[in-house]
Amino acid sequence: MKPTNRFLPNPYLTLTVLAWGFNFVAVKSLYQVMPPAALALTRWVVMLFALVPLCLVMKEPLRFPSPRLALQVLFLGSLTMGVYMFFFLEGAKQVTPGESSILISTSPIWVLFFEALFRLEKLRWGSVIGAVISCLGVALVVGHSSGTTTMFGILMTLAAAVIWGLCVVISRVLGAHFSPLQLITLGMPGALIVIVPYGLGPALGVNWASLSPRDWYYFFHIALLAGALGFYGFFTGVQQLGPGKAMRYQFFVPIVATISALVVLGIPVTLLQGLGVLVVIAGVWIASAAKFSGSPAQSQHQKSEADPS
Repeated sequence: MKPTNRFLPNPYLTLTVLAWGFNFVAVKSLYQVMPPAALALTRWVVMLFALVPLCLVMKEPLRFPSPRLALQVLFLGSLTMGVYMFFFLEGAKQVTPGESSILISTSPIWVLFFEALFRLEKLRWGSVIGAVISCLGVALVVGHSSGTTTMFGILMTLAAAVIWGLCVVISRVLGAHFSPLQLITLGMPGALIVIVPYGLGPALGVNWASLSPRDWYYFFHIALLAGALGFYGFFTGVQQLGPGKAMRYQFFVPIVATISALVVLGIPVTLLQGLGVLVVIAGVWIASAAKFSGSPAQSQHQKSEADPS
């Protein structure tokens, strides 16, 4: 798979940023008519019915090359579609969309640390300094949050960011064996062990007939645009650019989320929170940039990573 022009925005990641940015508002709005657990399970069902036909149209084989790879892909699916969604959806219930997006935007930091832990990359001092700066920015945002924000919601959302960072690193390794579409679709059954006990009862208790057209739009945005297409766009971007560069696009998700929350939900942003957003983005940028300031040999490694074909 060839990367896109280096001087132009990656179209897959650009659309993903827009879908994911508004997703925080859609999730918060939909909680008025259904609980997080019901959303997790029904979202999974819609995604599955969208991804399998797409694989057939794209002629992507839905089979595992080996039992070992099958276990690895199913484990990744249990994290991305199961564990991550549990922490993200439960956390989003108790924080504002802007705060949630800021906490999730720290995931590039966790990517760098997991890459160092698994010895895929060397951890640099710039990454550590960037992580500290990002933490200060998060403190500014959540330290001046609204009365509806809870510490439980903050911790749950931050845990989701850590899990997402781990998912990105695992997907980097498995990307040598599967296309992004295959990786997402084949991993879907792995989430059942988490979301069926979590969401079956609540999903059956939702009065689906009472949902308004706006509620249905939010639901399908979450399941299709931010879910199926968003995951596909993100993992395609990871394969084209590498995880570090792809994760930089997440810097713009909080901006989209904050503007969407202001326009749609009327949630204001204080001056200190706006400053916190900039500090978080600056910290993540510093941490990510440190990864690409290595030796020529490392740069060649990054070049080959961006072009796995």
